[in-house]
Amino acid sequence: MDGKAIKLNVSGTCFELSQTSMTKLLETKSEATETFLNLKKDNNTEVFFERHPSIFPSILGYLQGREMHFPSSVCVGEFLEELKFWGIDTKYISKCCLSKVITFTDEQKTLQIMEKDQNDKDDKRSELLKKVEGKQSWERIQARGWLVLEEPSTSVLAKDYKEAIETVNIQET
Repeated sequence: MDGKAIKLNVSGTCFELSQTSMTKLLETKSEATETFLNLKKDNNTEVFFERHPSIFPSILGYLQGREMHFPSSVCVGEFLEELKFWGIDTKYISKCCLSKVITFTDEQKTLQIMEKDQNDKDDKRSELLKKVEGKQSWERIQARGWLVLEEPSTSVLAKDYKEAIETVNIQET
């Protein structure tokens, strides 16, 4: 690279990076760096990236030495994917935007836990339903008992049991 500005085309939006900014980007050893170096070998005057064009100004600001903020119109998850592509650590996100990232991360962890719990519950219910239709009579009786206790939507008896428990709980308070 010869000291001239480097032109990046991010999904149709053109940006010119100074040699200093480009050097900072190349130091990230990211997927973007690899793509840039491969395309630059062909002596292209402009390097094209098919990425989110409204996120790149935040990346550019960071490369130019400013704090990194992200646009409010962009999903936090998508922004984090872009940071990963450009090889930028989340620790460089400005403090005012960091709380959104932390909230997003916590919500994603909670969703994963909830999905796992739901999958476990579905697996357990499937197993119980198989046992209800099984050949061993004790296993069938036991499975029906668990369905009454844990799955109130499986039968009238289960619904009546659930209502009775709720009535007792209300009367105790």
